[in-house]
Amino acid sequence: MLKQRLALIAAAALWVAGSAGAAPITLTFDDLGLVHGSVVNTQYSGVTISADNIGGGPDLAVAFDSNLSNTRDEDLEFGNGWSAGNLAPDTRLGNLLIIQENPNGCQDGICDAPDDEGSRPAGSLIFDFDVAVTSFQFDVVDIESFALENGSVTLFDGASSMTLTLAQIFPLDGVLGDNSANRLDPILVSALSGISQITRVELNFGGSVGVDNVTFEPVPEPSTAALLALGVVALGARARSRRS
Repeated sequence: MLKQRLALIAAAALWVAGSAGAAPITLTFDDLGLVHGSVVNTQYSGVTISADNIGGGPDLAVAFDSNLSNTRDEDLEFGNGWSAGNLAPDTRLGNLLIIQENPNGCQDGICDAPDDEGSRPAGSLIFDFDVAVTSFQFDVVDIESFALENGSVTLFDGASSMTLTLAQIFPLDGVLGDNSANRLDPILVSALSGISQITRVELNFGGSVGVDNVTFEPVPEPSTAALLALGVVALGARARSRRS
């Protein structure tokens, strides 16, 4: 009887550990000393960030401070509030992540003239995860229209991949346009077919855009479940030794 109980407890522990996800992680780009123009790549533990600029500029992901005024792109400035979108008018986003348009002074890690690539198409912001994730979500600023910018999100699970258009994850309460700010719907692996986890994400944009509050949930490590099961077995062994 005791062995059966222990087996049931161990199985329950494994199920709970396997089904419980890790805590979501949100990159706000407002920490780690990032300032207006900072090149963003390996500062955040667990993820490598890069950019592919196909509009003619450098392949750099750069922090853009939306709280500033008189920058090179007023559509990325908070100003008196965002003009449209489900985060408008009063959600201050601070630093945004952009695809840098020019190489001016970027050699020291802080670009002198932060500006988002405005060519159509512009390019991609890329997130490579050390540990696979089960969900992905982000905010976008200054997407003018789906027709003009035709953005998409490509999700990779190792060698497999799938692409969703921005329209597929755009929220019902969102509004596009210059100086708009929107929080997009989360992409959940559990709702997808074709991939079981996400190891890499490419945000592909057709023009000017800023990204913020990139949120993802790592896959729980198998060792967590194993440790719980071993703990249950150890407690059972201890109980048996006391009764003998």
